[in-house]
Amino acid sequence: MGSDLALGRGVREDTEVLMLIKIPSLLFHNQLIHYFQELHSYHLPEIIAQPILTGEKNYLNWLNGETSGE
Repeated sequence: MGSDLALGRGVREDTEVLMLIKIPSLLFHNQLIHYFQELHSYHLPEIIAQPILTGEKNYLNWLNGETSGE
């Protein structure tokens, strides 16, 4: 159970799930944001992107290959 704090509305108890999706930023902006806005029950869902600044080389190569669409 997570707490949602919104200015002017107080604290609301709600069931929330943190979801991490690893995709290229172009797919995030072109497809994923709209998809989740349509599905989400919140008026303004928290949809944010965090860049991968560094990581283990073999994993990053694999991730790039899996998300390249080829």
